[in-house]
Amino acid sequence: MIADDFPFAGEHLAVTRRRGVALDHYNKLSIFDPDAVTETRYAVGRHTAAPEGDIRYPRLDRLLLFHYKFLGMDYLSSRYALLSRGLGSHDKSKKWGVQYDLPRDELEAEFARLRAAAFDVTGRTSRTLTRQKWWRPGENAGA
Repeated sequence: MIADDFPFAGEHLAVTRRRGVALDHYNKLSIFDPDAVTETRYAVGRHTAAPEGDIRYPRLDRLLLFHYKFLGMDYLSSRYALLSRGLGSHDKSKKWGVQYDLPRDELEAEFARLRAAAFDVTGRTSRTLTRQKWWRPGENAGA
């Protein structure tokens, strides 16, 4: 989700902050029966996994997971600075979290690119997204 400024206290985000952009690397399959999963086998950042057990994927991906992450440049910049401080030497050697250390002008350019691509996620566009999901290898999800 993307907004030009940080929400006010008490805002109902699903009503007031409705613009977003689909980013494949934020896809997460997050709803599951914990008793049916014997092993999650998450990859770095929990963005992908190879779960084991009685795994049943939905026929259609109908649930949207909104990341309220890009909520104004001031918030984004301060949040990334905070997250950067949590990176260890191993993270840095693997180039995990490099986005947290982008120069301000590059971060502003990325924010502008995302804002330009954003759409009202409550409209028809969100229901017609057919994005590749890691839990659907080799197929066009939602089609």
